[in-house]
Parts: sequence; C-alpha cells; structure tokens
Amino acid sequence: MKKACFKYQVDKNRSIYGQVILKDDGKISISLQDAKYFSYANKHQAKNLGKKIVEAGFIHEAIYGKVENTESSQGLKAQLIELTSDFKADYIVKVKEAAKNKFADFKEKNARSFEEWMIAWNIPMAEKKAPNFSAWPLSYNREYYKMRSKIDSIQQIVSAGFEKYEAKEVKAAENHYSDALAKLAYRLNQKGIIDGSDFNILTARVGVNIEITIKHGQEITKAWTIIAEGPIQKAHFRYLVK
Repeated sequence: MKKACFKYQVDKNRSIYGQVILKDDGKISISLQDAKYFSYANKHQAKNLGKKIVEAGFIHEAIYGKVENTESSQGLKAQLIELTSDFKADYIVKVKEAAKNKFADFKEKNARSFEEWMIAWNIPMAEKKAPNFSAWPLSYNREYYKMRSKIDSIQQIVSAGFEKYEAKEVKAAENHYSDALAKLAYRLNQKGIIDGSDFNILTARVGVNIEITIKHGQEITKAWTIIAEGPIQKAHFRYLVK
C-alpha cells in the first residue's frame, strides 16, 4: 500500500488538500480535507489529480511530505496468504452456498404480486374500486419508494441469472479476504512483526475459524477470525489481534 498527501491549486488564493491511497488490491482511495465549500467541479478535479498521482507512480509535484510505503509487509502478507489458503477455500464455499440460498429467496420474492409486496412491507393500501382492480398504496411515502427500489434490485438480479450473481458474490468475498489480510499484516507491523525481523507463524483451525500464533523475539502475538453467517447471509469475517 502506498499513501501520499497532495495539494490541488484551485486558483491563486485557494487550494484543496487531499490524501490518495493505493491499496494492495489495486483499489484507489481518495479523501479531501475541508472541501465542502468548493464546487463539485473543483472537488472532481482534485480527485482526478489524486488518480494522476497514482498513474505517475507517486512521483508528482503536487505531493507534499513523505510518500508512505508499506510494501515491507508484502513478505508477511504472502506467508499469511499461504497459511490461510484452506480457510479461504472453505470461506468461498460458504459464500457460494449462501449465494445459492439467497438467489432462491430472490426468485421467490420476484414471483410476488404487487399486493403481496405491499403486505410484506406493511404498506397501507387504498380501497379497491372492484375485486379485479390492482392494489395501490394509500400514499407514496418513503417506505413505498424503498420497497420499489428493492423490487427493481431483485428483478435485475434474477433477470441477470444465478451465475452472474454468484460470480459477483465470490469476487466481493475475495476482495474482503485480501483486504482483511492486508489490514492484519498492517496491525502485525505495528507490533514489530515486519519483513527482515525474526518471527515464526503457526496456524490452527478452531471449527470454522482459524487461529494464528506468531512468535517474535520473546513475545507471542495471536490473531484469530470471527466468522458470521446465516441461511441466506454470505459468510463474512474479521481478524482480532492480541
């Protein structure tokens, strides 16, 4: 991961200050400081400058201060990736199972009538003028539009098909896994466990979770996963470090 602070000169007297981060998975994050009083166009141009800094390999005249580089954790992260590969495989299986169940739930909801949707969302309905007339909401309130958004979202997912939905869920899970390991490596760096130092990593499975024990010098650091899942909820996890 690389990080740099930069300045975008709006005009002779005004500047926007920001920070750009290039994550280990290739994603770019750009944040601007105290920019609420600038126009949308100014903020858009400042963010474009952040992207140009990344494209220039963090060699740019708009950068001020030191470019932070945490690539020293890449060796540690590589070890963590190797040692948690079985956990990742099981995690992806769980994500696929949840995707299958969730898609079946989407198909079931997609078959609902509009009246059934309103009943499920407790939307008050206007009195029908005749038995064969369609049901309509009593008022078009915020809850109604949230329901409509949900209906449209489910229709799009079902229309695209299960394969696309599963692929999207798996991709999100792989990104989550990579981000979690990058964050774990960073937190271990903060404890002095860095490339070039003397450390030994051991892993063990505890049910669906994994426990990582790292011996470095006279100290022992432990990290373990907390995983959550449900019948139609994709598995997600986070690392705790002690």
